[in-house]
Amino acid sequence: MQKMTKLKLRSDVYTEESIKKVIAVYKTLADIVIEGQKDGYIRICFTNCIYDEKLTIKEFENYLIGVENL
Repeated sequence: MQKMTKLKLRSDVYTEESIKKVIAVYKTLADIVIEGQKDGYIRICFTNCIYDEKLTIKEFENYLIGVENL
């Protein structure tokens, strides 16, 4: 069974467009899908991370912050 980690991002801080851009950049590092939006959060699921999944998620968030600030 593959390990799955979920991430919740505030939809008033991050746009789905930016999240999709970062997912495209990270597609070779992990399988990442947007599961949906609920209660002011966008839920993202990470599976099959090549590197440590906690580190991958932190770097994903850091990259996303940069994309949002462009």
